[in-house]
Amino acid sequence: MNSPEMKTILVSGVGDIDPERLANFGAQAVLFDADSTVHPRKKPEHTYEEAIEFVEGLRSFDISVALVTNSRSSTKNAITCGKLGLEKCFSPDGFGYKRKPSPDLALAACYELGVDPAKVAMVGDKRTLDGKSARRAGLPLFFWVDRLGREDHIGDRLFRRPIREWPARQVIKMSNLVNEVVSDIEADFAGSR
Repeated sequence: MNSPEMKTILVSGVGDIDPERLANFGAQAVLFDADSTVHPRKKPEHTYEEAIEFVEGLRSFDISVALVTNSRSSTKNAITCGKLGLEKCFSPDGFGYKRKPSPDLALAACYELGVDPAKVAMVGDKRTLDGKSARRAGLPLFFWVDRLGREDHIGDRLFRRPIREWPARQVIKMSNLVNEVVSDIEADFAGSR
């Protein structure tokens, strides 16, 4: 169910996305990731004001909205949904859905909202998880929120920054890490022969 035609648009925050353009595009629903997309990582009580305004804008064009998150914290998800005024939250917590990048959460949201995945956009901060999930579910549009801060996971901060911005010692550390991983893989491969 891959959608090779999926477009990825890099934005600095959800405030960069125009609900009217989405409506003109024919979007019937928008699926949101939570951490670093609508609030700082692991801080749902600090929902970005632009996210609240964006959801209100989507609703003014009759575009459905749902949270699609890998977070297993029902408390955190309830806070996020409450802050955004969302009734639908899809997470692996207790529902048996596979975590992103599986398309399960996105497809469950589309089904529950009663919309064709071909008319749904995804907004998330991880191209490798949110973007892949959207593509695998057949969604035509993915907004990649490139918002990194101190509260984000160290792997996200390191891997998502352009190399030219990395301090030299981080490049050396990453080089050492890559060499260690390659050595481990080679050792595993040699041992399985």
